[in-house]
Amino acid sequence: MRIIEDKDLPMQGKSVIIIGNFDGMHKGHRSLMQEAKHVGNEYGIPVVVWTFRKHPADFLGEHKYISSLEEKLSFLEKEGVNGVYFADFEKYRNFDGDEFVKNVLTSRFNAKCVVCGFNFTYGKNKSGNAETLRESLAENGVECVILSPVYVDGEVVSSSSVKKYITEGNVEKAEKLLGRRYSFSGVVIRGKANGRKIGFPTANIEMPLWQVTPKLGVYVSLCNVDGKEYKGVSNIGFRPTVEEEKKVLLCETYLLNQNMDLYGKEITVSLLSMIREERKFQDFDELASQLKKDENSAERFFDGWHI
Repeated sequence: MRIIEDKDLPMQGKSVIIIGNFDGMHKGHRSLMQEAKHVGNEYGIPVVVWTFRKHPADFLGEHKYISSLEEKLSFLEKEGVNGVYFADFEKYRNFDGDEFVKNVLTSRFNAKCVVCGFNFTYGKNKSGNAETLRESLAENGVECVILSPVYVDGEVVSSSSVKKYITEGNVEKAEKLLGRRYSFSGVVIRGKANGRKIGFPTANIEMPLWQVTPKLGVYVSLCNVDGKEYKGVSNIGFRPTVEEEKKVLLCETYLLNQNMDLYGKEITVSLLSMIREERKFQDFDELASQLKKDENSAERFFDGWHI
């Protein structure tokens, strides 16, 4: 997959352009990719994604992402996209709709067909939508395919709905909309080893500040280490039992039936199901007792699983 830069423009051959933010690459995004590939195969031309490196909302305030830029690239490549252009929002934010179509999609990207979602907006102050895009492209001899919404359990799939379920702790529903497990990565850091002292050693990573934060609590999880997955229990929170004040938001993962030294390793944690919310315990004995219950809950969840 090719990363297209400004020095590569204007593009010489015709292409199918997909426009969107593609944060999280959920099932709705995948339907766009499939339609674009169908059109590209029909005409024998490449499929190019036109997206932003940073979400436009990032320029208006703090924005939480579902996945990293590296993950987005990985998802797009797996979907069979031929090229990706990362636009600078500041450069394009004041373009009006016609200017965007004529000077960008038609002139610089040589689009033969543009594929977008039903709720797509563009141009200064979001003055354009999918229908006005189709009309403007038609005037310039370019096709436009507008995809209808994708539904899961009667609900329209969107990045905002995925984020909503993650923040509510409903990671099973988020997984349904994403078509994959919600996950995050980090390098294992050294802590106070309190978990090890009470029989539950954990691999601790700091939660990425840029990523949408799940509801604080304990989850059944899978932990990917060096390409291999291990069953686990993950606590996401500020460790109220051992910390007097909120400090660093951590994910502490206890691997079931494992005793591994993971310090300094990068791991990826995928959340499968919430067991309980985070709470403060009176002492370590009470904490250890609850952790044993959490472990039993996870064992029941994994009963019959094969990794």
